[in-house]
Amino acid sequence: MSSNNFAKGLKRSALTVALGLCFAGGVHAQSTTGDVYGSAPAGSTVTITNNSGLTRTVTADANGRYSANNLPVGNYVVTAGGVRREVTVTLGGGTNVSFGGDSTTTLGTVTVTAASAPVIDVTSVTTSTIITSEELARLPIARSAEAIALLSPGAVTGNGTFFGNQIAFGGSSVGENAYYLNGYFSGNPITNVGGFTLPYGSIEQQQTYTGGYGAKYGRSAGGVISQVGKSGSNDWHFGGQVVFEPRGLKEERPDRFFPNFTFADPRYSYTDPSLAGTSYDSGKDRLNWGNTYSAYASGPILRDRLFFFVSAEDNRRDFVSPGGNPNAGFSHTGTRQETRDPKLYAKLNWNITDNHLLEYTYVAEKFKQSGTQYEFDYPTYAFGAALNPTTALIDNTEFSILRYTGYLTDSLTLTANYGRSRNRYDETPFLTG
Repeated sequence: MSSNNFAKGLKRSALTVALGLCFAGGVHAQSTTGDVYGSAPAGSTVTITNNSGLTRTVTADANGRYSANNLPVGNYVVTAGGVRREVTVTLGGGTNVSFGGDSTTTLGTVTVTAASAPVIDVTSVTTSTIITSEELARLPIARSAEAIALLSPGAVTGNGTFFGNQIAFGGSSVGENAYYLNGYFSGNPITNVGGFTLPYGSIEQQQTYTGGYGAKYGRSAGGVISQVGKSGSNDWHFGGQVVFEPRGLKEERPDRFFPNFTFADPRYSYTDPSLAGTSYDSGKDRLNWGNTYSAYASGPILRDRLFFFVSAEDNRRDFVSPGGNPNAGFSHTGTRQETRDPKLYAKLNWNITDNHLLEYTYVAEKFKQSGTQYEFDYPTYAFGAALNPTTALIDNTEFSILRYTGYLTDSLTLTANYGRSRNRYDETPFLTG
């Protein structure tokens, strides 16, 4: 047996600049923000604040209506006339916070309170699911953007043999989806299958679009996975986590056997009749396992003005793939492989003034796969001597994203995005000849 190794590399840089004007009642860019609107006494002042030093002040019009657009997602306090309300602003959505200021004629007072009743937005045809960081901390799901997307109606996993854990939406292929990170396209530039996603603990919110979304989410005919990362605040936070997935607790799948029956049609039969009922593939030791290590820190650099959030995650996995029964024509070799997938996420938020915000995001991933092919003795189910390296992969990705938001008036907001992405993909396959 001989090997012929070759390497191929692909480098790609992308540079984009996007400008958008956002008017009251709508957002005209890839959504990384949300709105607060409602009613208050006519002419009254409505103040919206969060723990990152952001303060928006708007005035209710003559009809008692107000709106504050393009607010960074997160938790806010809305105050009007001495009344204080706590709300959560979600990706691309509007949150109704009313203080009874509508100018319509009052015939009586009826107060209905329902803490868990969602408000249906009848002004939009978009169908989407939003999951917040608070919900992610409680949900018993796999630690990936795709696992979060599977919580949406109409989302299913693709073919595991060819596409791993990728997602299909509403019958579309796994190559028809789009990924966005803080409003910037982060899909795979080579295959458009999958895309860059944040370290799991750094996700502030994830919005999964399953239909009805506009042309601003181009490059997709299936679904859209849009993530917004966490930001720093006036409070200091830091911590770490280790997730163990031990090999000893992994369940082995059952062995696979040739059917043991007599063919009704004499034209069909086993080439070797002794194969009937025999095992051709064992599930013993055909496992994958691994550990995930993560850490984060966030806080103020200048209180109420400049904040940081930084996190790192390293996902390490090992795979064992024994050979099959050579008497049945299956490979007499087995493989052992490992993957290393470290990620880095860093974000700076600068409140230049209450009406001018600037944020910078840097993310990087360095995925590496390597392994070895071994001789494999099926009767004893034992690995033998090492033969050759398996296909090696290196996939390095970087994103730098700069975003400006200017609240020019109560009804006019200017946003500008500047992004740069780099991807390097190297593959060294093992070929036999």
